[in-house]
Amino acid sequence: MNRGSALRLARVAAEEAHRATAGLKKPGFPKLFYLSYQIRDLDIFEVEARYGSLYRNESNRRRNCLADTHVGSHRRDQIADGGLFDNSDEDESHGYVELPISDRSDPMRIGLWRLTDAKYREAEEAFLHKQAHELTYLDTNEHLGAWQKCKPVIARNLTALPAVDQEYWLSFVEKASAAVCAFPLIRNSHVELKVRHQTNLFVNTEGSSIIESRSYWQLEAYLWHLSPKGDGLPWTISHFTRTPEELPDLSTFRREIRSTAKLLEKIAAAPRIHSYSGPVLLDPVPAGLLIHEALGHRLEGNRLRANGEARTFADSLGKKVLPDFLTLHDDPSLDCWRDPLGTERGLVGHYRFDDEGTPVTDARLIESGMLSGFLTGRIPVEKGHRSNGHSRSHRHERAMSRMGVMVLETAISHDENSLK
Repeated sequence: MNRGSALRLARVAAEEAHRATAGLKKPGFPKLFYLSYQIRDLDIFEVEARYGSLYRNESNRRRNCLADTHVGSHRRDQIADGGLFDNSDEDESHGYVELPISDRSDPMRIGLWRLTDAKYREAEEAFLHKQAHELTYLDTNEHLGAWQKCKPVIARNLTALPAVDQEYWLSFVEKASAAVCAFPLIRNSHVELKVRHQTNLFVNTEGSSIIESRSYWQLEAYLWHLSPKGDGLPWTISHFTRTPEELPDLSTFRREIRSTAKLLEKIAAAPRIHSYSGPVLLDPVPAGLLIHEALGHRLEGNRLRANGEARTFADSLGKKVLPDFLTLHDDPSLDCWRDPLGTERGLVGHYRFDDEGTPVTDARLIESGMLSGFLTGRIPVEKGHRSNGHSRSHRHERAMSRMGVMVLETAISHDENSLK
């Protein structure tokens, strides 16, 4: 999307947001006090090959919108349980999420109007349902308020996105996928490239207008090894980057595939361990996954407002939750890092503004083992709440507090050999 089209679309969306807020009302029902549009304009290229032959070559353009409607007031709105369950694909509004991909104003206004009208009626219904629910059940979070007020933000970060050399990548995946042909026990395999060029436009009735462009490149190889004992061993090689320059070249990727196929042969021949209790050393990827699952989700602020959640750390602020030599924080403003070999790599979790239009800040979560905060958006989780810009969304689903660039630091370090 070029700059002129993006600015024109943002202007149309802002006008429609203010028009809807002024015009959508019904006597006896709470007013629409806040509305935002998160519009994503997507150019997608996907190609897949198996055993040296091309299976799929797809290019498509699409545009969708998350309309966030709030009725009532900043003290009390229709959002229940932190919005965790505001993601149904059976709602009427789900049918209007896709917008026209042309840059003409009138079709865009019609698309936004249909979506907003449905979202407004769903919000009013949710407000009444919440009132009925509170006739029986106590709302323990009522004192926190419902929605944080924020100052408007104006930002323009449109950059030229790297071109996709489709002929090169068609040849690349074909040749890379042929690397498994020398391994007869690899019974299923494919190589796939996905490229997503994305322009995000965010506007709201507070006056914010944010336009940003992003690019994501994902190269994967899937191998499924069938052992002589009949055990299936799956393995996925994945490279997820922001630029094509960070992806491996063909010879390096083929070498990685062959190395993985040989590793699967060794795993298949290794003795099976039925049970084990003791210490485990984790490589960086599974270590990151452990932190993500065991801590990351438990520190998402929206979950603190959900009655059905365990809320593991709800009462642990200022208390020890990790060894005192560990510190954990999440800073999506970081756009790159240097690996142990000194190579600079882009971080796909980087962003400047979250999907509620809030500038990102470094969320300090655990300091020297003590819990110090949570990942938060604009739904308050404590008195004096301020969002740290961690609300993220997918398509029609309500923005939720999520990890961006999680950093675990240690005051005690060892090299790989000493750990072993």
